[in-house]
Amino acid sequence: MWGNLILKLNTMAKNNPGIWVTAGLMIALPIAYTNCSAQMAFEMSEDSLRSALNSSGSVVINNGADYTNSKNVILNISHISATQMYITDDPTCASGGTWEPISDMKAWELKDRNQPVSLYAKFTNENQSSVESECLSDSIVHDDIAPTLSVVHPAAFTNLSNVEVAITSTDSGSGVAHSVCVDSQSNASVDCGAKLVVAAASEGAHAYDIAAVDRAGNKSPSQNVAFVVDRTAPTVALNLTPSKISNAASSEFRFSGADALAGIDRLECRMGTAPFAACASPLMQNHAQGAQHFEVRSIDRAGNISSPAVYDWTIDSSAPTVTITKMPSAFSNSAMAQFEFVGVDDGQPLSNFECRLDGAAASACTSPKNYA
Repeated sequence: MWGNLILKLNTMAKNNPGIWVTAGLMIALPIAYTNCSAQMAFEMSEDSLRSALNSSGSVVINNGADYTNSKNVILNISHISATQMYITDDPTCASGGTWEPISDMKAWELKDRNQPVSLYAKFTNENQSSVESECLSDSIVHDDIAPTLSVVHPAAFTNLSNVEVAITSTDSGSGVAHSVCVDSQSNASVDCGAKLVVAAASEGAHAYDIAAVDRAGNKSPSQNVAFVVDRTAPTVALNLTPSKISNAASSEFRFSGADALAGIDRLECRMGTAPFAACASPLMQNHAQGAQHFEVRSIDRAGNISSPAVYDWTIDSSAPTVTITKMPSAFSNSAMAQFEFVGVDDGQPLSNFECRLDGAAASACTSPKNYA
């Protein structure tokens, strides 16, 4: 910067050597000087210098982050009037560092692990090194331990529309920030918090990788959650049944179930109006005489139940009775013979008969039956 130096010149009058005359001539000469706060310090007291150093400097770790999972950090340093800085782990700023030219950034390795860590800085000006700022500081929490994760797995097969997965995570350092759930099929990632909800889940296989992330950025090992959604009922088929009318007291049923997604979990059967109970094919049972009723159904691993396959049949183990109510005389001169008859089975009249004369083959007949 430039200023003006004013010189005043005195001269003696030529006509009167004994008389001094002050001339009105002034000469302005330019002189240079530097106007910076450090070099103007001679005009400031030590208290003023110290106050200026205290109010205009700062040290910030990792741009003001609260947490880090790395031992290596970056210090962001600023100061208006200082030219030297002293960085240390010592809260008194008395040891542990060296004076060095001030810079905007400095790499630093944290002394402590998995706890709050503080760094300290003081500043001075190289022309007034006896005057130092107070000890400034900044803190950050170091945490390089991953959180723990616990997942309540849903049923492997379900027929629910909305599937929920409970998530529990803990972290003793920086604390859990969130949980991340990644769809293994689409690779889409969602912040799932304490619960993963798959709403209106489509039928088919689903899988998610779930991990917890703490505030320092540490990520837990992922846990895979897989399940199959199946809301379609299975089918069941009867493969072998007794005759519709049988004289056998025992019966044999063969049956099978099918399901495309979840697969069959079990088969259930019942006779008559008894409750359904687990059964396996083939199923053989003994029965009393009379009308019989059988049902079988299949249940898949998602809990869907098929419509039952139903079969009705009759067991008749007692022979019918036939009575001839009219017949020819034991001795007759007629070439034609007529027979009339009735039959009963279990108190009910018979409608079907077979007849034969002498050693001929039996054939269907009705009453009356005539022979010529």
